[in-house]
Amino acid sequence: MADACCKLVGNFPIPSELADKCIVSVSINTSTDSQLIEDCVIVGPTVVTISISGYASTTLHVGCPGKAGVQIPWIRKFDCDVPGGEVHFVPSGQGKSFIYGDIQNLAYLKNEFGTIRVISASSSSGPAAIYTDEEQREGYGLVFNGDPITIDTEDDNIYPDYFDTGAQYHLQNFSLEATPGQYPMASYSFVSFVPNA
Repeated sequence: MADACCKLVGNFPIPSELADKCIVSVSINTSTDSQLIEDCVIVGPTVVTISISGYASTTLHVGCPGKAGVQIPWIRKFDCDVPGGEVHFVPSGQGKSFIYGDIQNLAYLKNEFGTIRVISASSSSGPAAIYTDEEQREGYGLVFNGDPITIDTEDDNIYPDYFDTGAQYHLQNFSLEATPGQYPMASYSFVSFVPNA
């Protein structure tokens, strides 16, 4: 029936911790590890990825475009001695980060180690189209102090189970984009696992 699979996004159950944070999109995906060993299929844990996007600020962005981002490097170790399998997420640092352009002071690099020129130009919309030519600051680690979820890569980067999936989540990617005339947008990717019985 259509009512079972077609649901109004306005009725999506946002958890109370995020209810007033202007969430724009949520995506939950899974992938179960499996291996074929001597004609026997060994089923491992199910890796769950949650992607969330929301407005980073309630102030429209003016000025030059800006971006920021970081990728947290987790080492995944599979423990097959646990029934159903278990994945251990071992932290291996705060991750490479970057900032370029104007981001309304919503984020800053924990450690900055250099700059590189970044250019984006296209004439597909005609010769009057705007292009960007910015110095991108490269670094290690990032602090984001906007909405919907603040982050500091120096912390443990473990987040609550916002959507009741039975797992504990680890931040693996974060990005911030500020486009003139729009609200700055923050995007997150969290990863965890659910053991299989």
